Amino acid sequence: MSLNKDVLFLIFKELNKKSLYLCLFVNRIWCNTAVPILWRKPNPFNKSIDILFNILLLSLSEESRNTLKNHGINLIKETYKRPLFNYINFWKCLDLSFIERMIFQIEKSKRSIVRNEILKLFINDNTNFIGLSISQNLDYQLHHISGFECCFSKLQSFYCSSSIDQNILEKLAKTCKSIKKLKYDIHDPIDYHGIIKLIEVQNNLNDIRLSCSDLSNFEFLEKSLYFMNLSKLEIRFNETNLNRSIRKKFKYLGNLSLSFPNLKILKVRNVPLRIMKNVIEGTKGQLSEITLDSCNEEYIRIIYQNCPYLKYLKLPYLPFYIRTPITEFENLLINCQYLNGLVISGVDNHDKLFEIITRSSPITLFKFDFFSFRKINLKNIKLFFDNLKDRKPILLKINNANYLENTEEKQQFENLVQEYKAKGIIKRYFIGLDVNSKDFEWFD
Repeated sequence: MSLNKDVLFLIFKELNKKSLYLCLFVNRIWCNTAVPILWRKPNPFNKSIDILFNILLLSLSEESRNTLKNHGINLIKETYKRPLFNYINFWKCLDLSFIERMIFQIEKSKRSIVRNEILKLFINDNTNFIGLSISQNLDYQLHHISGFECCFSKLQSFYCSSSIDQNILEKLAKTCKSIKKLKYDIHDPIDYHGIIKLIEVQNNLNDIRLSCSDLSNFEFLEKSLYFMNLSKLEIRFNETNLNRSIRKKFKYLGNLSLSFPNLKILKVRNVPLRIMKNVIEGTKGQLSEITLDSCNEEYIRIIYQNCPYLKYLKLPYLPFYIRTPITEFENLLINCQYLNGLVISGVDNHDKLFEIITRSSPITLFKFDFFSFRKINLKNIKLFFDNLKDRKPILLKINNANYLENTEEKQQFENLVQEYKAKGIIKRYFIGLDVNSKDFEWFD
């Protein structure tokens, strides 16, 4: 019995790239089904970028090839033969920075010519992208290329920085209303009319990440965010040292009337207390996930006073030897009765942490991820496991560099964990150092 192509496509979409690559060699049907999925978002690095560049050159139209030849550019070394597939039509997520990586080895005076012909290969009336990424300092005049409106009319994700020509964004706003996820890096004190217009016309924008290198530019929040129906918001400030004039801006920003009644996920980095308080209060108690990279007792207090339905929380280093933050952390565990998962990226006293969780956390809390450089006392964590025996089986991640060097201690710890796994108290666990770990990503 053979599966039809539609069924194969649904199955292949769930495979990782390595497994998908193997499908190319089974038969022609499997190959024809796998190729469009592999080419939705190519991710070229190192040697593969040269192969990809060659495929793009072979895909150029005769007119483009003649243009290159007329300028003395002969990049196609082998006998010309068009690829078996029209790979460009399968391409759905376009990252323009890869073009710069591909043409970097070309003579500088000829790069713009090659760049323009490759851009025409992607931007025309026959292509359609759902993702677009334009990195900082890429001075592309995309809006002047024929087919710009058509090929980007159905974008779902978009990344750019404030260095982009705002006219590109304004023209994009005329045809694209479908962006769901937006990442915008703010670098320069410039006019924001294009990005504000683009945000304003979107029908389903619910995930936005704003990164700001100059805090004084961030008042455009008032002009763009108040009307958005967001479910996920990430704000990053790249400055921590604030001069007096910027502090005045913060006073103004802290008084903004922001409303995010549908916001569920909030991630903040170097965000001053005033702004965080303003944002959290604007969620009307609907937040279910919060990630902080810095905090003190005031941050913790704002969370438990305004987030009764919080399910996942990531906190940075907590000084468990200082009374006030620990008291507020315990208050958070008492007040957030729906808490499901807890990540703490810096633990200096596991014993105190285990004691507080045992005493005050809701019974719903069973997912833990702790990062520390300190050794864990087996006697105390054994007591911790015993006290959690009436909860759902624990998902546990212990990120600790000590266990990379001391394999004997790690084995003792694993033996203990295995004992509690056999009892059904622990479901799954990880002990070691996972630097690529994502927030709130346990094993299921």
